[in-house]
Amino acid sequence: MRNFQNTVIACVFLFASTIGQAVKKPNFIVIFTDDQGYQDLGCFGSPKIKTPEIDKMAREGARFSSFYSANAICSASRAALLTGRYPSRNGVFHVYYPGAKKGL
Repeated sequence: MRNFQNTVIACVFLFASTIGQAVKKPNFIVIFTDDQGYQDLGCFGSPKIKTPEIDKMAREGARFSSFYSANAICSASRAALLTGRYPSRNGVFHVYYPGAKKGL
């Protein structure tokens, strides 16, 4: 019983010490491109394509080398990214071209 009381007291002090402190939230930047190859960015070894700002972000943060798209069609994959749902559940099956009656 004494151990439990000590644990509760420690938790209360730990919680009280964090009150009033600003919690730093992480920043996320998602760059979503169509038809990009692996070597189309400087940070992934492109000798011809210069992307200094993206390279700087990759050096200063996390760089992910695998990504899976929900669909091969740009409109459907964008709808999946925006909603977190499969494109078929959003009703997006085709490419929405400029001037279309539907769009994202």
